[in-house]
Amino acid sequence: MASPNTKVFSKKLSKTDAKKRLAVPTRSTASLPEFINGSHAIRIGLISDTKTWPIQYTISKNGPNRRPSFTSGWTQFVACNGLKCGDELGLYKVRSFLYRVEVEEKPVDASGVQEFRFY
Repeated sequence: MASPNTKVFSKKLSKTDAKKRLAVPTRSTASLPEFINGSHAIRIGLISDTKTWPIQYTISKNGPNRRPSFTSGWTQFVACNGLKCGDELGLYKVRSFLYRVEVEEKPVDASGVQEFRFY
């Protein structure tokens, strides 16, 4: 039996997360690939359903608050998987440079219906 994947973080998508880039919680960087030799960008894979999406994991080059985020490829991932502001995502480490995304909680609509999707 395969071991369960390690949870890296959960996050409710903000408007910026859903439209531009995902701001990665700083406390989670220890579970993501390390930036080496002064690099500020690494290509990782995000699994949704049966597809692996190439995503750029970056950190700002300058300043005391080097903020990590998912950039290039992220907006395509969001659009193709129907993600929206308010969705709560879980990121799970599968192996080095490969992660699985699950929608853990969907906002409840006016009719009281809550939709769950797994990727």
